[in-house]
Amino acid sequence: MRRKLIEMITRYVTIACATLLAFAGAARGTDPNSDAAGATSDDSGNRSFLENAKKATRTSSGYHVEVFGSSDAGSIRVFGDVAGDDFDLIPSQSLRLRCVRGKYWKSSDGGGTWQPTARDRAAYNLVTSFIVGYQPKNSRIEVVEKKTLASGILIWLELSPDPPPASLDTRLLPRFAIAKLGDGRTLLQGYKGAVLWSGNVTFVDVAYTKIGAVDKIVAPQ
Repeated sequence: MRRKLIEMITRYVTIACATLLAFAGAARGTDPNSDAAGATSDDSGNRSFLENAKKATRTSSGYHVEVFGSSDAGSIRVFGDVAGDDFDLIPSQSLRLRCVRGKYWKSSDGGGTWQPTARDRAAYNLVTSFIVGYQPKNSRIEVVEKKTLASGILIWLELSPDPPPASLDTRLLPRFAIAKLGDGRTLLQGYKGAVLWSGNVTFVDVAYTKIGAVDKIVAPQ
């Protein structure tokens, strides 16, 4: 049951450090319990709120992403910049991957030297999976936490099976962090949950920052 639940969740969402999520723009204090927070108590409203925030992050010019995870097999860290289909990511200490307009390069010295390589989008698929998937119909999305910060409001949504199984490890449930900014924008800035990665159940935290500040990825010279 536990593995089947993870597989179901992983079909729609797939991964990094519960770091304090950076906010963009200048916002004034807003009551996190007011309707202005954007999220509502009803499932359909929360779905729309989540999808709009995911789309805003996904369609921005680019962003920085940090993914951290731990499993019985060890820990993972994937980080770097993404701009549309292009990326510059570090999936391991000994590897840096870059893709620009369908061409791929790799570096084993942190970007000091590069060489062409075969298509490899595993790391890209991992870091973008939380802003592209849709939520299954047999699930419910609820607001579980709200925080007022200097630049806006941070709202955590939790996705759970509906109806829930008889036994459920709540650590497996995906949580999405959405920033409601003072200018009205909503951005998906974080994710927490469990996924299957390289065949292992991996508990992860993801942070999206510099949303809209990453302009493009440049090919190695």
